[in-house]
Amino acid sequence: RSDSALMLVVDLSRSMDVTDVLPSRLERVKKQLLDYLSQSGERNIGLVLFAEYAYMGAPASTDFSTMIDIIKHLDTEMVPAQGSRPEKGLERAWSLLQGSGHTRGRIVLITDGSHDQKALIAAAKKGRTMQYPLSIVAVGTVRGGPVPINGGADFIRHTDGRLVSAEVDVGFLRRVASAGGGAMIHLDEEHFHDLQSLVASGR
Repeated sequence: RSDSALMLVVDLSRSMDVTDVLPSRLERVKKQLLDYLSQSGERNIGLVLFAEYAYMGAPASTDFSTMIDIIKHLDTEMVPAQGSRPEKGLERAWSLLQGSGHTRGRIVLITDGSHDQKALIAAAKKGRTMQYPLSIVAVGTVRGGPVPINGGADFIRHTDGRLVSAEVDVGFLRRVASAGGGAMIHLDEEHFHDLQSLVASGR
C-alpha cells in the first residue's frame, strides 16, 4: 500500500559489539537485515539508526540499493555520541513516516536494551495509538558478555576494575513489544527466527 511502510530501527550502541552472538551482535544483525531485504519484494522500507541520538539511515523506499550499502558498513563508531536510547529511534521513525505521507506503518526495533525502560514503554504505547505498531528483535544472550572498546583491545569496566557485562533483558523487551501492539523474537546462539516471519506476523 502506498500509505504504508516498514521502518527498521537499528541499535548502534557500544554493546552491539558484544560477541555473545558470533561474530558479534551487530554483525549478526547486518546479515539478518541483508537476508530480509533480498526477499522483501516491493515493500516500502526505511532505516533509522540510533545510540544516544537517532539518525535517518534511508527514507522509506522500494529501492533498497542505498540501504543495503549502508547496512553493509554499519559500525558502532559511526555515531558521534554513545548511549542506548531506542525511544529516540522510534520518534525519528514516526517523523520520517509522517513526513513522507505514510499514515500507516510498522516499526521493527532491533536492539539489545535501553537505558530508560519507562521511556521506551511509553514510546511503544504512543506509536501504537499513531497506527505505527512496534515489533522487536532482541539481540544477544541473557547472560551477556563484556563490551569491547578501542577496537577490541580492551573492555568497559566498573570503577573497581570488574568487566561490565551487557545482558539482554528479554522479558522487558517482550513487554515493550506487547505494549506496542507487536511481537518479539530473540536472536542469540540458541534462538534464531526469520525477520520475514516477524514482519509477516503483523500484517
